Amino acid sequence: MTGRLRMREVDGEGRPVAHTLVGNLSFSMGLVAADGWLYWADENAIGRVRPDGAHLTRRFIAPPQENGGGVANGLGTDGQHLFFSRCQDNEIGRVDTNGRGLALSFIKLPAKTCPQALAVGNNHVYWAELVSYVGRATLRGTGASDTWLNIHSRQGPFYVAADDCHIYWDWGGVAGSPMHIGTAQVDRAGFRASILTGQGAFLLTSPGANS
Repeated sequence: MTGRLRMREVDGEGRPVAHTLVGNLSFSMGLVAADGWLYWADENAIGRVRPDGAHLTRRFIAPPQENGGGVANGLGTDGQHLFFSRCQDNEIGRVDTNGRGLALSFIKLPAKTCPQALAVGNNHVYWAELVSYVGRATLRGTGASDTWLNIHSRQGPFYVAADDCHIYWDWGGVAGSPMHIGTAQVDRAGFRASILTGQGAFLLTSPGANS
């Protein structure tokens, strides 16, 4: 999503038409929808805009910079809160979708952890923990485990998605090899390292990103 945020619609003749909602974004990452807004994170702040491009606020929430720069590495939502990962500070923050109640260390993780992309499902927040693990904690910030699920690969996970029953992640892609999508049930049963393959990276979204 680096550079600009675009929306694709279908016109009256069934043809796709792309519109730029937000331009001139610097190293943006994470895109979620909640409470009638689109939210994203970039180097300096979490911004938001209406799906029609109205009421753009580039610095809606401006957490302090992490060690090494940037304010977030990933973004997720349960429809009422925004969760944002901070790899360099070993933490996951939370803030209300109205911008109130900022808590940088809502989930404090052990040193040398590095939470990345986030997803929400089954009353939990999940994150890509480089390398080889998917982490998990409750939406209240309790029971955090940075090694909750071992994906048995040093090539990921990169993005995660979740619903009430399953967690999904992507991995692979080194030296032109295919990317894979893996899945497991939320009780960690039914682990499958690869259910889909492809040459391009999969950008996964979760039901929690569409509230």
